[in-house]
Amino acid sequence: MRAVEAAFAGELARVQPGLSGRYAAELPGARAAVMGRLWRGLLYEPLPGLRAAGPGCVVLADGRRLIGPERRPYDVRDEPELLLDGRPRTHPAALLEALALPGTAALVEDLDNSVASLALSRAGASKEAPKTAEEHEQSVIDGHPYHPGCRNRPGGVGGRAAGVHAGAPPHRPPRPAGPARPLLPRHRAMALRGRRPAAAARASVAEPPCPRRAGVPSPGDGSAARAASHVRKDAGPARRRPPISRRPSPPA
Repeated sequence: MRAVEAAFAGELARVQPGLSGRYAAELPGARAAVMGRLWRGLLYEPLPGLRAAGPGCVVLADGRRLIGPERRPYDVRDEPELLLDGRPRTHPAALLEALALPGTAALVEDLDNSVASLALSRAGASKEAPKTAEEHEQSVIDGHPYHPGCRNRPGGVGGRAAGVHAGAPPHRPPRPAGPARPLLPRHRAMALRGRRPAAAARASVAEPPCPRRAGVPSPGDGSAARAASHVRKDAGPARRRPPISRRPSPPA
């Protein structure tokens, strides 16, 4: 267990001990999910420090080889293990550390956070089949299917695990909403940084299907009070990303 995973586990033991077992059980799957996204990126994105990439092989600038299953550009699949010069690697952040590609120090931290946060989201997700619109939205817990930082939630107020549990949609936390008009549900971090609450103390309770997108008044009658913010996300820049790959294929 890496340091961030252990930190999450320690915080959970204090604030949500009932999730500790499920969190530990979800860690291998979360690592494989993030590793699959990282493997796709290494194969098809033009990254510095890579000499060549083929269907199931990446050659680093220093001659080392990373071997894994063949992937098409838009495959969505977990990868429990990749081989770096014949040695198995099972954690995406540890693998990226070992690759030592230029400028990836921050990404290593993002992958550590993403694995731990994804495991926690899966552990806290409802096991019941979703019925309402908000339950369907809250059931989408894995994040972007191609982005290695699919569940990166760095920082957090009161500790990373506590912050994720208090604000992430899979955990269905209550949110303040205005009594007269729908307001954008805020992450608790905003309230604890010296800002005035967006709603009065008498505000009703709302549950967020997804962050920054909607509020559903509780207990509710099946209707949803939706409020969207004008936020530019990575979907915009992604439409203008470079071609899938311009690197040559590795020699046989």
